[in-house]
Amino acid sequence: MSVSARGVTFRSDRRVPSPVSPRGSRRPQRASFRPSPGAIAPPNRPPPSPAQREPDRPCLAGRIVRLPSPSVHLGWPVPSAPPAGRHLGGSSRIIPAPRTLAAVVTQGLVRRRFLGTALGGALTLAAPGLTRAAGPSSFPRKPIKIIVTADAGGGEDTEARGIAPYVQKHLGVNVLIENQPGAGGKIAFEKFQRTEPDGYTLITYTFPKSIIIEYLDKTTRYRTRDFTPVYAWSRSNQLLLVHADAWKSFDEFVKAARAKTLAGGLSGRGSTTHLVGLLAVEELGIKVNWVPYEGSPGAIAALAGKHLDFTIALANSGVPLIRAGKLRPLLLLGDARDPYLPEVPIPKDLGYTLTSLPALRGVEAPPHTPPAVVKVLEDAFARAVTEPAYVEWTKKRLMVIHPLGAGDFATAVREAYPKVEKFQAMLKE
Repeated sequence: MSVSARGVTFRSDRRVPSPVSPRGSRRPQRASFRPSPGAIAPPNRPPPSPAQREPDRPCLAGRIVRLPSPSVHLGWPVPSAPPAGRHLGGSSRIIPAPRTLAAVVTQGLVRRRFLGTALGGALTLAAPGLTRAAGPSSFPRKPIKIIVTADAGGGEDTEARGIAPYVQKHLGVNVLIENQPGAGGKIAFEKFQRTEPDGYTLITYTFPKSIIIEYLDKTTRYRTRDFTPVYAWSRSNQLLLVHADAWKSFDEFVKAARAKTLAGGLSGRGSTTHLVGLLAVEELGIKVNWVPYEGSPGAIAALAGKHLDFTIALANSGVPLIRAGKLRPLLLLGDARDPYLPEVPIPKDLGYTLTSLPALRGVEAPPHTPPAVVKVLEDAFARAVTEPAYVEWTKKRLMVIHPLGAGDFATAVREAYPKVEKFQAMLKE
Protein backbone atom coordinates (compact mmCIF):
# COMPACT_ATOMS: atom_id res chain seq x y z
CA MET A 1 0.00 0.00 0.00
CA SER A 2 1.02 3.63 -0.22
CA VAL A 3 0.14 6.95 1.37
CA SER A 4 0.84 10.47 0.22
CA ALA A 5 1.97 13.57 2.08
CA ARG A 6 3.11 16.99 0.87
CA GLY A 7 3.50 15.82 -2.71
CA VAL A 8 5.37 12.62 -1.80
CA THR A 9 4.01 9.18 -2.60
CA PHE A 10 5.41 6.31 -0.51
CA ARG A 11 5.06 2.69 -1.36
CA SER A 12 4.52 -0.35 0.75
CA ASP A 13 4.14 -3.98 -0.19
CA ARG A 14 1.93 -4.70 2.76
CA ARG A 15 -1.15 -6.58 1.88
CA VAL A 16 -4.47 -4.83 2.41
CA PRO A 17 -7.13 -7.11 3.82
CA SER A 18 -10.15 -7.32 1.58
CA PRO A 19 -13.73 -7.20 2.83
CA VAL A 20 -15.24 -10.37 4.12
CA SER A 21 -16.27 -12.69 1.32
CA PRO A 22 -19.74 -14.20 1.21
CA ARG A 23 -18.33 -17.36 2.82
CA GLY A 24 -16.82 -15.41 5.68
CA SER A 25 -13.18 -15.88 4.64
CA ARG A 26 -10.71 -13.12 3.99
CA ARG A 27 -8.47 -13.23 0.97
CA PRO A 28 -5.37 -10.99 1.02
CA GLN A 29 -4.79 -8.86 -2.05
CA ARG A 30 -2.04 -6.59 -3.17
CA ALA A 31 -2.66 -2.93 -3.68
CA SER A 32 -3.04 -2.24 -7.36
CA PHE A 33 -0.43 -0.23 -9.22
CA ARG A 34 -1.92 2.43 -11.45
CA PRO A 35 0.18 5.21 -12.93
CA SER A 36 -0.77 8.69 -11.83
CA PRO A 37 -0.57 11.38 -14.54
CA GLY A 38 2.03 14.03 -13.99
CA ALA A 39 4.12 12.01 -11.54
CA ILE A 40 7.41 12.42 -13.49
CA ALA A 41 10.63 12.93 -11.58
CA PRO A 42 13.52 15.13 -12.78
CA PRO A 43 16.06 13.19 -14.83
CA ASN A 44 19.02 11.32 -13.23
CA ARG A 45 17.77 11.81 -9.72
CA PRO A 46 18.45 8.87 -7.40
CA PRO A 47 15.61 7.29 -5.49
CA PRO A 48 15.01 8.48 -1.94
CA SER A 49 17.03 6.79 0.76
CA PRO A 50 15.34 4.86 3.54
CA ALA A 51 16.00 7.77 5.92
CA GLN A 52 14.03 10.10 3.67
CA ARG A 53 11.02 7.89 3.68
CA GLU A 54 8.28 8.13 6.27
CA PRO A 55 7.15 4.89 7.85
CA ASP A 56 4.26 3.18 6.14
CA ARG A 57 0.84 3.82 7.70
CA PRO A 58 -1.64 0.97 7.73
CA CYS A 59 -4.96 1.52 5.98
CA LEU A 60 -7.81 -0.88 6.50
CA ALA A 61 -10.76 -1.18 4.17
CA GLY A 62 -13.63 1.00 5.24
CA ARG A 63 -11.47 3.28 7.41
CA ILE A 64 -10.78 6.89 6.41
CA VAL A 65 -7.17 7.87 6.98
CA ARG A 66 -6.33 11.52 7.50
CA LEU A 67 -3.34 12.56 5.44
CA PRO A 68 -1.19 15.68 5.94
CA SER A 69 -1.89 17.20 2.53
CA PRO A 70 -4.53 15.80 0.16
CA SER A 71 -3.85 18.27 -2.61
CA VAL A 72 -1.04 16.20 -4.20
CA HIS A 73 -3.53 13.85 -5.85
CA LEU A 74 -4.86 16.54 -8.14
CA GLY A 75 -1.94 15.71 -10.42
CA TRP A 76 -0.28 19.12 -10.00
CA PRO A 77 3.54 18.87 -9.69
CA VAL A 78 5.12 20.20 -6.55
CA PRO A 79 8.69 21.35 -7.39
CA SER A 80 10.01 21.03 -3.85
CA ALA A 81 8.75 17.50 -3.38
CA PRO A 82 11.18 14.57 -3.65
CA PRO A 83 10.43 11.92 -6.23
CA ALA A 84 7.88 9.32 -5.32
CA GLY A 85 7.49 5.66 -6.12
CA ARG A 86 10.01 3.12 -7.35
CA HIS A 87 13.05 4.18 -9.34
CA LEU A 88 14.01 2.13 -12.33
CA GLY A 89 17.80 2.06 -12.37
CA GLY A 90 19.37 4.42 -14.94
CA SER A 91 16.02 5.58 -16.22
CA SER A 92 14.75 9.08 -15.85
CA ARG A 93 11.21 7.87 -15.33
CA ILE A 94 9.76 6.86 -11.99
CA ILE A 95 6.84 4.51 -11.73
CA PRO A 96 4.24 6.13 -9.44
CA ALA A 97 3.39 4.42 -6.21
CA PRO A 98 0.15 2.46 -6.11
CA ARG A 99 -3.00 4.38 -5.12
CA THR A 100 -4.34 3.15 -1.83
CA LEU A 101 -7.80 3.41 -0.35
CA ALA A 102 -6.67 6.39 1.72
CA ALA A 103 -5.38 8.16 -1.38
CA VAL A 104 -8.56 7.50 -3.32
CA VAL A 105 -10.75 8.76 -0.48
CA THR A 106 -8.58 11.83 -0.08
CA GLN A 107 -8.59 12.55 -3.80
CA GLY A 108 -12.37 12.27 -3.87
CA LEU A 109 -12.73 14.72 -1.00
CA VAL A 110 -10.41 17.20 -2.68
CA ARG A 111 -12.23 16.98 -5.96
CA ARG A 112 -15.54 17.53 -4.23
CA ARG A 113 -14.19 20.59 -2.49
CA PHE A 114 -12.74 21.91 -5.71
CA LEU A 115 -15.98 21.38 -7.65
CA GLY A 116 -17.98 22.87 -4.76
CA THR A 117 -15.80 25.96 -4.79
CA ALA A 118 -16.08 26.33 -8.55
CA LEU A 119 -19.85 25.84 -8.47
CA GLY A 120 -20.14 28.33 -5.62
CA GLY A 121 -18.22 30.88 -7.64
CA ALA A 122 -20.46 30.33 -10.64
CA LEU A 123 -23.57 30.79 -8.51
CA THR A 124 -22.08 33.92 -7.01
CA LEU A 125 -21.59 35.38 -10.46
CA ALA A 126 -25.15 34.45 -11.39
CA ALA A 127 -26.66 35.56 -8.06
CA PRO A 128 -27.28 39.22 -8.99
CA GLY A 129 -29.47 38.16 -11.89
CA LEU A 130 -31.37 35.70 -9.72
CA THR A 131 -31.91 38.34 -7.05
CA ARG A 132 -33.30 40.79 -9.58
CA ALA A 133 -35.72 38.17 -10.82
CA ALA A 134 -37.17 37.65 -7.34
CA GLY A 135 -36.72 41.11 -5.89
CA PRO A 136 -39.03 44.12 -5.78
CA SER A 137 -37.49 45.57 -8.95
CA SER A 138 -39.41 42.93 -10.92
CA PHE A 139 -42.71 43.51 -9.09
CA PRO A 140 -45.35 43.23 -10.37
CA ARG A 141 -45.17 40.42 -12.90
CA LYS A 142 -48.82 39.33 -13.00
CA PRO A 143 -52.29 40.89 -12.51
CA ILE A 144 -53.14 42.41 -9.15
CA LYS A 145 -56.50 41.74 -7.52
CA ILE A 146 -58.39 44.25 -5.38
CA ILE A 147 -61.01 42.72 -3.10
CA VAL A 148 -64.12 44.83 -2.47
CA THR A 149 -65.96 43.94 0.74
CA ALA A 150 -69.38 44.98 -0.61
CA ASP A 151 -71.69 44.24 -3.50
CA ALA A 152 -71.10 45.57 -7.00
CA GLY A 153 -72.57 48.99 -7.67
CA GLY A 154 -71.96 50.52 -4.25
CA GLY A 155 -69.57 53.30 -3.32
CA GLU A 156 -66.67 50.98 -2.45
CA ASP A 157 -67.05 49.06 -5.70
CA THR A 158 -67.47 52.18 -7.84
CA GLU A 159 -64.38 53.90 -6.46
CA ALA A 160 -62.25 50.78 -6.82
CA ARG A 161 -63.29 50.34 -10.44
CA GLY A 162 -62.80 54.04 -11.08
CA ILE A 163 -59.16 54.15 -10.00
CA ALA A 164 -58.12 50.69 -11.23
CA PRO A 165 -57.40 51.64 -14.89
CA TYR A 166 -55.05 54.44 -13.85
CA VAL A 167 -53.23 52.27 -11.32
CA GLN A 168 -52.65 49.53 -13.87
CA LYS A 169 -51.29 52.14 -16.27
CA HIS A 170 -48.45 52.86 -13.83
CA LEU A 171 -47.93 49.27 -12.70
CA GLY A 172 -47.86 47.80 -16.19
CA VAL A 173 -50.19 44.89 -15.28
CA ASN A 174 -53.94 44.45 -15.12
CA VAL A 175 -55.79 45.39 -11.94
CA LEU A 176 -58.82 43.18 -11.34
CA ILE A 177 -61.78 43.81 -9.03
CA GLU A 178 -63.37 40.99 -7.03
CA ASN A 179 -66.45 41.52 -4.85
CA GLN A 180 -66.59 39.51 -1.61
CA PRO A 181 -69.67 40.74 0.30
CA GLY A 182 -71.03 39.07 3.40
CA ALA A 183 -71.34 39.81 7.12
CA GLY A 184 -70.50 43.47 6.50
CA GLY A 185 -67.05 42.50 5.24
CA LYS A 186 -66.06 40.12 8.05
CA ILE A 187 -65.75 37.14 5.71
CA ALA A 188 -63.45 39.02 3.36
CA PHE A 189 -61.33 40.42 6.21
CA GLU A 190 -60.79 37.02 7.80
CA LYS A 191 -59.75 35.52 4.48
CA PHE A 192 -57.49 38.48 3.77
CA GLN A 193 -55.69 38.01 7.10
CA ARG A 194 -54.29 34.72 5.75
CA THR A 195 -53.52 35.92 2.23
CA GLU A 196 -49.99 35.56 0.87
CA PRO A 197 -48.16 38.88 1.46
CA ASP A 198 -46.75 39.15 -2.05
CA GLY A 199 -48.55 42.36 -3.08
CA TYR A 200 -50.77 40.70 -5.65
CA THR A 201 -53.91 40.81 -3.50
CA LEU A 202 -55.18 44.04 -1.94
CA ILE A 203 -58.37 44.96 -0.14
CA THR A 204 -60.49 48.10 -0.20
CA TYR A 205 -63.36 49.12 2.07
CA THR A 206 -64.76 52.10 3.90
CA PHE A 207 -62.40 52.63 6.78
CA PRO A 208 -62.85 52.24 9.80
CA LYS A 209 -65.48 49.60 9.06
CA SER A 210 -63.04 46.78 9.78
CA ILE A 211 -62.25 48.11 13.28
CA ILE A 212 -65.94 48.51 14.06
CA ILE A 213 -66.55 44.86 13.18
CA GLU A 214 -63.73 43.83 15.51
CA TYR A 215 -65.54 45.40 18.46
CA LEU A 216 -68.97 44.36 17.26
CA ASP A 217 -68.02 40.69 16.99
CA LYS A 218 -65.38 39.45 19.42
CA THR A 219 -65.04 36.18 17.47
CA THR A 220 -63.40 37.83 14.47
CA ARG A 221 -60.21 36.13 13.29
CA TYR A 222 -58.44 39.19 11.93
CA ARG A 223 -56.98 42.46 13.20
CA THR A 224 -56.99 45.63 11.16
CA ARG A 225 -53.78 46.75 12.84
CA ASP A 226 -52.10 43.69 11.26
CA PHE A 227 -52.96 44.79 7.71
CA THR A 228 -50.37 46.79 5.77
CA PRO A 229 -51.70 50.25 4.75
CA VAL A 230 -50.78 51.18 1.18
CA TYR A 231 -52.71 54.28 0.09
CA ALA A 232 -55.99 56.12 0.71
CA TRP A 233 -57.32 58.34 -2.07
CA SER A 234 -60.60 59.81 -0.80
CA ARG A 235 -62.32 61.03 2.31
CA SER A 236 -66.03 61.35 2.81
CA ASN A 237 -68.58 62.19 5.50
CA GLN A 238 -72.06 60.76 5.85
CA LEU A 239 -75.25 62.30 4.57
CA LEU A 240 -78.66 62.02 6.12
CA LEU A 241 -80.96 61.39 3.15
CA VAL A 242 -84.76 61.38 2.88
CA HIS A 243 -87.16 60.92 0.03
CA ALA A 244 -87.80 64.05 -2.02
CA ASP A 245 -91.50 63.91 -1.07
CA ALA A 246 -90.74 63.88 2.66
CA TRP A 247 -89.27 66.61 4.92
CA LYS A 248 -87.78 69.72 3.41
CA SER A 249 -85.34 70.55 6.24
CA PHE A 250 -83.41 68.88 9.02
CA ASP A 251 -85.42 70.66 11.70
CA GLU A 252 -88.64 69.17 10.29
CA PHE A 253 -87.02 65.75 10.31
CA VAL A 254 -85.95 66.04 13.98
CA LYS A 255 -89.43 67.20 15.01
CA ALA A 256 -91.04 64.20 13.29
CA ALA A 257 -88.44 61.78 14.71
CA ARG A 258 -89.14 62.94 18.24
CA ALA A 259 -92.84 62.40 17.70
CA LYS A 260 -92.59 58.80 16.47
CA THR A 261 -90.07 56.05 15.84
CA LEU A 262 -88.67 56.20 12.32
CA ALA A 263 -87.26 53.45 10.11
CA GLY A 264 -83.67 54.13 9.15
CA GLY A 265 -81.48 52.30 6.67
CA LEU A 266 -77.84 51.30 7.16
CA SER A 267 -75.30 49.95 4.70
CA GLY A 268 -74.66 46.95 6.93
CA ARG A 269 -74.11 46.39 10.62
CA GLY A 270 -70.63 47.26 11.71
CA SER A 271 -70.23 49.82 8.94
CA THR A 272 -69.06 53.39 9.39
CA THR A 273 -72.59 54.62 8.75
CA HIS A 274 -73.79 52.28 11.48
CA LEU A 275 -71.58 53.96 14.09
CA VAL A 276 -72.30 57.47 12.82
CA GLY A 277 -76.02 56.75 12.80
CA LEU A 278 -75.91 55.46 16.37
CA LEU A 279 -73.99 58.54 17.49
CA ALA A 280 -76.45 60.90 15.80
CA VAL A 281 -79.51 59.16 17.26
CA GLU A 282 -78.01 59.22 20.75
CA GLU A 283 -77.07 62.89 20.59
CA LEU A 284 -80.35 63.99 19.00
CA GLY A 285 -82.45 62.05 21.51
CA ILE A 286 -84.59 60.21 18.98
CA LYS A 287 -85.58 56.57 18.49
CA VAL A 288 -85.00 54.60 15.30
CA ASN A 289 -85.69 51.10 14.05
CA TRP A 290 -82.52 50.31 12.08
CA VAL A 291 -82.73 48.18 8.93
CA PRO A 292 -79.29 46.94 7.79
CA TYR A 293 -78.48 46.24 4.12
CA GLU A 294 -75.50 44.71 2.38
CA GLY A 295 -73.96 47.95 1.14
CA SER A 296 -75.38 51.39 0.47
CA PRO A 297 -77.12 50.58 -2.87
CA GLY A 298 -79.74 48.45 -1.08
CA ALA A 299 -80.48 51.08 1.54
CA ILE A 300 -80.67 53.90 -1.02
CA ALA A 301 -82.91 51.85 -3.32
CA ALA A 302 -85.21 51.07 -0.40
CA LEU A 303 -85.41 54.76 0.46
CA ALA A 304 -86.15 55.68 -3.14
CA GLY A 305 -88.99 53.14 -3.04
CA LYS A 306 -90.34 54.71 0.18
CA HIS A 307 -89.67 51.58 2.23
CA LEU A 308 -87.64 53.65 4.71
CA ASP A 309 -88.08 57.03 6.34
CA PHE A 310 -84.41 57.96 5.93
CA THR A 311 -80.97 56.49 5.46
CA ILE A 312 -77.43 57.47 6.30
CA ALA A 313 -74.93 56.98 3.50
CA LEU A 314 -71.62 58.35 2.33
CA ALA A 315 -71.89 61.71 0.64
CA ASN A 316 -71.17 60.42 -2.85
CA SER A 317 -73.27 57.24 -2.67
CA GLY A 318 -76.61 58.90 -3.34
CA VAL A 319 -75.41 61.35 -5.99
CA PRO A 320 -77.27 59.84 -8.97
CA LEU A 321 -80.63 59.84 -7.18
CA ILE A 322 -79.96 63.26 -5.66
CA ARG A 323 -79.37 64.63 -9.15
CA ALA A 324 -82.45 62.83 -10.39
CA GLY A 325 -84.50 64.63 -7.74
CA LYS A 326 -85.63 61.44 -5.99
CA LEU A 327 -83.64 61.94 -2.78
CA ARG A 328 -82.92 65.01 -0.69
CA PRO A 329 -79.83 65.49 1.55
CA LEU A 330 -80.78 67.17 4.83
CA LEU A 331 -77.50 67.16 6.75
CA LEU A 332 -73.82 66.42 6.24
CA LEU A 333 -72.47 64.73 9.35
CA GLY A 334 -69.04 66.33 9.33
CA ASP A 335 -66.96 69.26 10.56
CA ALA A 336 -66.81 71.07 7.20
CA ARG A 337 -69.12 71.35 4.23
CA ASP A 338 -68.60 69.17 1.24
CA PRO A 339 -67.11 71.16 -1.69
CA TYR A 340 -69.50 69.43 -4.09
CA LEU A 341 -72.58 69.88 -1.87
CA PRO A 342 -72.02 73.39 -0.48
CA GLU A 343 -75.73 73.93 0.06
CA VAL A 344 -76.02 71.01 2.50
CA PRO A 345 -75.57 72.25 6.08
CA ILE A 346 -73.40 70.65 8.78
CA PRO A 347 -74.56 70.26 12.43
CA LYS A 348 -72.89 73.40 13.76
CA ASP A 349 -74.65 75.48 11.08
CA LEU A 350 -77.96 74.47 12.64
CA GLY A 351 -76.88 74.71 16.27
CA TYR A 352 -76.27 71.00 16.85
CA THR A 353 -73.19 69.30 18.24
CA LEU A 354 -72.79 65.88 16.68
CA THR A 355 -69.77 63.60 16.57
CA SER A 356 -68.36 63.05 13.10
CA LEU A 357 -66.31 60.11 11.87
CA PRO A 358 -64.93 60.67 8.34
CA ALA A 359 -64.64 57.62 6.14
CA LEU A 360 -61.53 56.81 4.13
CA ARG A 361 -61.35 54.81 0.94
CA GLY A 362 -58.06 53.19 0.09
CA VAL A 363 -56.24 49.89 -0.20
CA GLU A 364 -54.31 47.73 2.22
CA ALA A 365 -52.02 44.74 1.70
CA PRO A 366 -51.91 41.54 3.77
CA PRO A 367 -49.90 41.43 7.00
CA HIS A 368 -46.09 41.39 6.61
CA THR A 369 -46.04 42.62 3.01
CA PRO A 370 -42.44 43.71 2.20
CA PRO A 371 -41.88 47.49 2.36
CA ALA A 372 -40.32 47.52 -1.11
CA VAL A 373 -43.49 46.02 -2.59
CA VAL A 374 -45.67 48.46 -0.64
CA LYS A 375 -43.59 51.34 -2.03
CA VAL A 376 -44.19 50.22 -5.62
CA LEU A 377 -47.94 50.05 -5.01
CA GLU A 378 -48.04 53.34 -3.11
CA ASP A 379 -46.25 55.18 -5.91
CA ALA A 380 -48.63 53.76 -8.53
CA PHE A 381 -51.72 54.90 -6.61
CA ALA A 382 -50.16 58.31 -5.89
CA ARG A 383 -49.56 58.87 -9.61
CA ALA A 384 -53.00 57.54 -10.51
CA VAL A 385 -54.88 60.15 -8.44
CA THR A 386 -53.10 62.95 -10.34
CA GLU A 387 -54.16 61.70 -13.77
CA PRO A 388 -56.32 64.45 -15.37
CA ALA A 389 -58.89 61.93 -16.58
CA TYR A 390 -59.23 60.45 -13.09
CA VAL A 391 -59.56 63.90 -11.49
CA GLU A 392 -62.32 64.72 -13.95
CA TRP A 393 -64.06 61.45 -13.12
CA THR A 394 -63.96 62.18 -9.38
CA LYS A 395 -65.55 65.59 -9.95
CA LYS A 396 -68.46 63.96 -11.74
CA ARG A 397 -68.82 61.57 -8.81
CA LEU A 398 -68.57 64.41 -6.28
CA MET A 399 -65.65 62.61 -4.65
CA VAL A 400 -63.28 64.53 -2.40
CA ILE A 401 -59.70 63.49 -3.16
CA HIS A 402 -57.82 63.30 0.13
CA PRO A 403 -54.52 61.46 -0.50
CA LEU A 404 -52.87 59.59 2.37
CA GLY A 405 -49.61 57.71 1.86
CA ALA A 406 -48.77 54.48 3.63
CA GLY A 407 -47.37 56.27 6.69
CA ASP A 408 -50.33 58.64 7.16
CA PHE A 409 -52.77 55.84 6.51
CA ALA A 410 -51.12 53.76 9.25
CA THR A 411 -51.46 56.72 11.63
CA ALA A 412 -55.17 56.95 10.84
CA VAL A 413 -55.54 53.27 11.71
CA ARG A 414 -53.85 53.70 15.09
CA GLU A 415 -55.95 56.77 15.96
CA ALA A 416 -59.24 55.11 15.00
CA TYR A 417 -59.01 52.28 17.53
CA PRO A 418 -59.64 54.36 20.69
CA LYS A 419 -62.47 56.26 18.98
CA VAL A 420 -64.31 53.09 18.06
CA GLU A 421 -63.61 51.47 21.41
CA LYS A 422 -65.27 54.40 23.16
CA PHE A 423 -68.60 53.62 21.48
CA GLN A 424 -68.35 49.84 21.18
CA ALA A 425 -71.35 49.27 23.48
CA MET A 426 -73.57 51.22 21.08
CA LEU A 427 -72.53 49.01 18.17
CA LYS A 428 -74.33 46.03 19.71
CA GLU A 429 -77.72 47.75 19.76
